[in-house]
Parts: sequence; structure tokens; C-alpha cells
Amino acid sequence: TTGSRFGVSQIANSRFHVPAPARCIVGPKHERAELEQTTTGPTRNLVGAVLVPPTSQSKMPQRYGWPALSTNLDVQSIGQFVIVAKGRLQECRHNMNAVQDSGNVKALTIDRAVGAAWKLVWLGFFVACLGISKAAFSREGFSLAGLSELGSYLQGTVASIWALAGLLFIYATFLGQREQMAQQQAELESQRKQFEAERADQQQQIEAQKQQFQEQQESIKRQNFENSLFKLLDLHIQNATMMRNRTVNPGTKDFYTYEGRVCFLTWYNELTSHWNARKKTLREEEMNSPRVVNEFFSTFYAQKSAHLAHYFRTLYHAFKFIAESDTDDKRRYTSLIRAQLSSAELLLLFYNCLGAQGEKFKPIIEKYGLFEHLDVAHLLEPVHKGLYQSTAYQ
Repeated sequence: TTGSRFGVSQIANSRFHVPAPARCIVGPKHERAELEQTTTGPTRNLVGAVLVPPTSQSKMPQRYGWPALSTNLDVQSIGQFVIVAKGRLQECRHNMNAVQDSGNVKALTIDRAVGAAWKLVWLGFFVACLGISKAAFSREGFSLAGLSELGSYLQGTVASIWALAGLLFIYATFLGQREQMAQQQAELESQRKQFEAERADQQQQIEAQKQQFQEQQESIKRQNFENSLFKLLDLHIQNATMMRNRTVNPGTKDFYTYEGRVCFLTWYNELTSHWNARKKTLREEEMNSPRVVNEFFSTFYAQKSAHLAHYFRTLYHAFKFIAESDTDDKRRYTSLIRAQLSSAELLLLFYNCLGAQGEKFKPIIEKYGLFEHLDVAHLLEPVHKGLYQSTAYQ
């Protein structure tokens, strides 16, 4: 075969100077090949080959993205023809991305290779029949000399043709196996992506179930907390409702009985009367002394401890239960209980927590602002407001 049959300009050495990267699709119609450079530098080895007729560039369909190359092509024949594309190889590489039906091209390449192989097989039979018929109808017939010539003829023609056919069959098998491996890899990749998607969905479901379980646990925990708190609140309300205070009118000597929360108002009025009588004997700085105020209320508390001790202990444990809980909205619950207290109850609570009996209650009051709605004008002395930190009123 001559180089002009395939549009080859010259026979070159095994190494060529080609700019990197050299990856190009060339060939008539559906035929294409990739030229890969295996080294870097000015001199490189090239692998891959395709035969390009001289008029193939003008017949390349544009839907495959084949460019019209204007470069010189070099080839070396070592059992196969190697064509090296030079020049605008980078442009060819970009155009290769436009090929969408590479699977059809591969299948067509395999079909052409198998078809060409079978044609060579039948051509071998035809050539063999010609040689046998010529030997049969010759004058010498099937003599030793004729058979020797026939064997040489068959070996030189039929064997070569069938060897080429076998090479094409092997090439088609190789392409088929490569395509099968590519399909298997694609299937494995698809299965891997599907597995990852399913795993991600399962992970999301697990996270959603975990979050739902946590929400249920928080809801149950909050319900248990509120049930316990409301029981304490009910007990506090019962204590306030069951209060009884029996007083004597000094003028008429009549007895009066007060029930419920009205008792706290009568007790605070009584406390105010005792203070007004006591402060007449006190200096101004003594009226503002925490010690004097504490001693005064302790005396009053000792007289009313049968009623007030149980009441203040229940109220303290209700606020302590909120303070020691792990709920995030403690201020909301403390405000709920504070709303149940009357003005007289707040005033008595104010002086109760200044003494030893309320020393544990005072930090809770200052932390959660239980005196936010306390009217300081009704204190025994307005300056007593300074006996608590400012946070108690916020």
C-alpha cells in the first residue's frame, strides 16, 4: 500500500514534535480517534491512529463537531499506520466536546470492523478457489510441483488475507470488551450514586426521627415539669384561700374574722401600725438600717408564724423548683406565679426575705425580678427599696 492512497505526505520517524495537549478527532463520517501524548517536552511518543482520505475533511458532518484541519499529517508504518495531527489540535479538542453519540460511533466502528473481516474471509475463500481451480485444470494436474506451487500461492495470499481478517476480529472483540467494561463501570457508578442517594435519604430519615424523638422527649419533660409546678401552685393557692385572721376592735371590743387573701392586707396594716409606733423612738439612720428592719419584722413574724411560715415555705419551693429546672423559659414561669400574688402578699414577702427565715429566697427574687410590679410607695419607708438589688424590680 502506498502513502498517497491515504493522503500521507511522507514517512517519518517514530517521534514527532507536536504541541501539547494533542487530542484530536479526525476521520471520515463516523470514524474518530484520540491522539494522546504520553510524555511532555518538545519530543513525544504518540499512540492512536486513523486513516484519513484526502477528501475526508470536506465530508465530515458538522454534527459530530469535526473541524476542518489545515495541517500536515505524518505517518509511520509499523504493522499499522499512525497519523499525527499538528497545528490546531487545541481547537479539535474543544470541538470534541460536541460529540453526543459516541456510543453509536463505537457500535458502528465494531460493525464495520466485523464486516470488513468477513469480507476478507470470503475473499480468502475466493482466492483459494481460484488457485485450486487453476491447479485442477492445468496440464500437470495435481502433481507434486503443482501442489507445491499451490501451497506457496495459498500461503502468500489466503493466509495473509485471513491473518488480516483475524486481526480485525480481534480488534472488534477488543472494542466490544472495552465498551462492555465502560458500560459496567457506568452501571457501577450509577449503582454507587443510587446507593449514596439512598444512604443520604436514610440518614435524613434517621436525623428526622432523632429530632422528632428529641422533640417528644422535650415535650414530655416539659409536661412533667408543668404538671409538678401547677401542683405546687395549686397548693399555694389553697394555702392562701384557707387563711383565717381573727382580730378585735379596740373600741367596740368586737371580733372580726377575715378569710382568704384579705388576711394579708389586715396583717400588713397591722405591721404598718406597729412600725409607725416604733419609728417614733428611732433615729432617721436607724429606720434605714437593715438590722433594725429585720429585728422589727422578726418580732412580728414570730407572732404570725402559725399562718405565714407554711405559706412562705410553699411559695419558696415553687420558685426554687423553677430555678433548679433545666427549662429555657424560667422567667415565664416565675412571672406566672408572681401574677398570683396580691400587693399585700408582695409587701409581706419583701420584709420576710430580709431576715434569716428568707435568706435563701432573696437571691431568687433578685434574679427573676419578682418585685417588678411592687408599689414601693406602700413600703414602711420608701428608702427600704435599697435593701434589694435593682434587678429585683426589673
